Amino acid sequence: MKTVLSLGDSIAFGYRKHLIAALGDGFEVFSKKGDAEAAKDLNIPVGANMGDSRGTLTYLRFAAENGLLDRDFITINCGLHDIKFNLDTGDIQVGIEEYESNLNEIALILKATGAKVWFVNSTPVYDHVHNTPERIVINRNIVRYARDLQAYNAVAEKVMAKHQIPVIDLYSFTLAFGEEAVRDHVHYYPEYEEKQGKYIAGLILENI
Repeated sequence: MKTVLSLGDSIAFGYRKHLIAALGDGFEVFSKKGDAEAAKDLNIPVGANMGDSRGTLTYLRFAAENGLLDRDFITINCGLHDIKFNLDTGDIQVGIEEYESNLNEIALILKATGAKVWFVNSTPVYDHVHNTPERIVINRNIVRYARDLQAYNAVAEKVMAKHQIPVIDLYSFTLAFGEEAVRDHVHYYPEYEEKQGKYIAGLILENI
């Protein structure tokens, strides 16, 4: 049986069950523990939701030291939490230079596993959907901007190319569905999470 490690933020948490279903019985899919905690609030990076690149890197250091990365295939994403912009402080959560540095270390850790690794880029942000006055209140004065997402995706593309890690372009795949696929500000209706999971599963199956 082949093993897959699926790691990431709430987007990965959303499509993972569909990834598992699409891969079928020949695969065992693992993730960071804590599904129940992550499901309580997808905006809070706890449990299976690893959040930004800092949290991802912290977990990967721990996982590497404890033999938790010994899998045949690994998919990983981070970026949507990195671009959170705090209107109160005027600060982005993880600056783009730190994001690049974090991704470089993430790539080195993953390459050292010997697994087949993919980095999954970040799904779209629609400014006029995400940053409404009502949503800003719900998100406690946190906004996201499409320009930042595109810049961070470009950095991820550059870093992963340097380390010869392919990028799954979930951004373009999901963008084709349009903003009607978004059920809140960045998360997707189940039918689109299913499409995302099947898409990623298809790429894994092509590399058996």
